[in-house]
Amino acid sequence: MFHVPARIKNPEKEENSIIGFKNYFRYQIRKIRVAQFKLIRRILKYGVFGILLIYLGNRLALYIANDSFFRFLVEGFFIGGWVLFWELFSNLFFKQSDTRAQKKILYRLFNAELTYQYKEQTIADYKEHLNDTEI
Repeated sequence: MFHVPARIKNPEKEENSIIGFKNYFRYQIRKIRVAQFKLIRRILKYGVFGILLIYLGNRLALYIANDSFFRFLVEGFFIGGWVLFWELFSNLFFKQSDTRAQKKILYRLFNAELTYQYKEQTIADYKEHLNDTEI
């Protein structure tokens, strides 16, 4: 609900502003949906590459000699795989829940009823408002 002085009442501007608010929230919801889709793709990539790196590390560990370079390479595969799994879980449990919460708030704002309430504003109301606000 918007509280507006009665002297600036304009039904056409009201309707345009309500349409503008709805379009804004619709746009923000669409942006979050795109971000969620990208996040899901990123989660899947991290999962696939993490499994691949750990699998490669396991396979190479069986067939390599005690050469320090290859041991270093195998350890790099293991570390890389676990780092990708860490990112997967971070995105899955933290970022996805944050975007879901944002989308829920935006849906509530999008579905909210927007109304204008008009009141004749007197000098006494204005002075009372000034006294209520803290500087």
